[in-house]
Amino acid sequence: MGMEISESRAPLGAGSLRAATARTTAWAGAEPILLQEIPTVDALVQRLDSTGHVAVAEQVSAGLGPVPNVPPGAALWAAVAVDVDGVEPARLGWRTHAVALAAVDALRDAGRVPAEIVWPTTLSVPGAMCGGDAGTRSVGVVDVRPGASRSIVVATIGVLVALGTLELPKATTSIYADGGVIDRTALLATYLPALERRVAQWRDADPTLPNAYRDRCQTLGRLVDVDGREGRVRSVDDAGRLVVDLSGELVAVAADRPAPVLL
Repeated sequence: MGMEISESRAPLGAGSLRAATARTTAWAGAEPILLQEIPTVDALVQRLDSTGHVAVAEQVSAGLGPVPNVPPGAALWAAVAVDVDGVEPARLGWRTHAVALAAVDALRDAGRVPAEIVWPTTLSVPGAMCGGDAGTRSVGVVDVRPGASRSIVVATIGVLVALGTLELPKATTSIYADGGVIDRTALLATYLPALERRVAQWRDADPTLPNAYRDRCQTLGRLVDVDGREGRVRSVDDAGRLVVDLSGELVAVAADRPAPVLL
């Protein structure tokens, strides 16, 4: 029998989070820091200053994209500090994509929902938003913070887990609404090693990462609007940019620009 919403929203305990990281030998980082309500994802990021540290919050007051008031325990909010010293500048465009792909890995493996990515970082299950985007800075977004001697990237994730259909605005969904498994501890236990694996692929310029991202990116082949011009998405290039065919002109859109509007 599946977990009920009330059970999924029950506060995470230090013991359950400890069990989440101990459950897998693929995660070598520290035990998660458990926080209660915090105002923003940025506040979650500020709690981290060392590689391998993890912070998990019960609630982020700013909400998640078009869902302004996510109840405590209804979403998985996490931030992970990762050492990225030595990554070539040419590959920096893939850092957000690696985090989004790790979130998709966890949603598929532990959440049992057919998650995909709307370029660059929005999680979709399917066609409806299940996680934030670069505008909300909650899913697939990393914050580069200069350390004393090393460069630290903080990967943040916010995924709608235990929200019923009547609580969700139009064009949004949750793991519960899509009939998935709503165990936040299991999601975290799956996400952490997935993140470590995808970040390692990013650091090593492993072609597995871009190939997997393109396979999960539902924006490819779609008609989009770019600055008032209609075109079709052709690819995600080696720099992580979206390549759009605008009447024969190929335009590359970087992740730090407003995302093209799907038509």
